[in-house]
Amino acid sequence: MPGTVVVARFSPVRPVLWLVVCVGLMVAMVAGLLAGGVAEDGGAALGALGALWVVALAFVLWRWVVPRLTRMSRSRWAAFAVDPYGIHLGAEPGKAPAFVPWHQVAAVVLREWRVGEDRKRRRAVGIALRTQDMAIGVVQGSPRDLDAQVSVLLPMKDWHIDEGALRTAVASVAPGVPAFRHDRG
Repeated sequence: MPGTVVVARFSPVRPVLWLVVCVGLMVAMVAGLLAGGVAEDGGAALGALGALWVVALAFVLWRWVVPRLTRMSRSRWAAFAVDPYGIHLGAEPGKAPAFVPWHQVAAVVLREWRVGEDRKRRRAVGIALRTQDMAIGVVQGSPRDLDAQVSVLLPMKDWHIDEGALRTAVASVAPGVPAFRHDRG
């Protein structure tokens, strides 16, 4: 679409590598089983173990790899994009891509927080939607207040967004909408 600025794209590197590894291992195991591994002494146990490995690899493909690649392709590989009409967010697992028109957007929030004992970093992009009591025009409010109103959230899995590119894209299309980073502990 003309005027669309794609700020972040999905990166299919990990799922594609998993796809190649799983399919390669499955082919090698099936070839090994067919090449005579079952006929030798104790081959039945080895054949059962090989079949179990093939089933496990097929499960990884079906449960993890295929859904991630499907999500990326349904979003046309764009994780976050803006245009004169609104914000396009890539699909979440099991959901369709989202579109939020500018008249509903109060702010765009880049969230970062740490979880667990190892304090692993999690990142997401959120959209704070306007409420009925907000005046039309530029939204006035602290980042903490606007972050509390985030109702559309897309975790960053298989993609990364640059904070500067996010601010520039939002400011170029919707100058009255703030875009900021808010770290949450």
